[in-house]
Amino acid sequence: MKDEFGQADRKHGQKRPVSFFHPLSFILFASLLLLAPDFAQAKQSEILHKSGEAIIGQPAPWVSGWTLDDQVFNLKKAFEDPAVKRVAFVFWATWCAPCKEGMKRLCSAKGKLDANGVKVVLFNMDEQSELEKVRKFVRQNSVSFPVVLDPYGRAKTPYLDDGNGSLSLPRTVIVGRDGKVIRIIGSEGDDYIEQIVQ
Repeated sequence: MKDEFGQADRKHGQKRPVSFFHPLSFILFASLLLLAPDFAQAKQSEILHKSGEAIIGQPAPWVSGWTLDDQVFNLKKAFEDPAVKRVAFVFWATWCAPCKEGMKRLCSAKGKLDANGVKVVLFNMDEQSELEKVRKFVRQNSVSFPVVLDPYGRAKTPYLDDGNGSLSLPRTVIVGRDGKVIRIIGSEGDDYIEQIVQ
């Protein structure tokens, strides 16, 4: 008698039952389960303690600029509406693929953000020469949040500068009505919107 690998079963003179897994296949499969990341688990947002000069629990650095529709924006104006409980400064650029994905999440969750008293302000970090690209992206994605232009990097030092000259995007800094930083989010996970509203 021969087994599924063509080997004779000399011990009992009977054919071994056919198994779905070879013993080595099982060991390999078990090893992959232990070593591979859990793909079913949701990706969590990266929560930071500090970004640039913005530190959780400390007053948010002053920031101002012009919006895409030529309005003056600053931290004080962000809280003019008494219904606003917190402001989410979202730093992004058209060249940043994760930023664009986060933007789609924000746009689809606008109702939830509004209901929770969250005002989203988008700080664009593209250069002045990329203004048309920014307008096109905002138009194509029906972005209804205010977009503050920062072609000269005025918000970069207080909010994004990590000391080595690199620009880390995406970045979301949430500021409360008292002007203090509540939360800083680096990479955006599946819980991104929940991290903003909680």
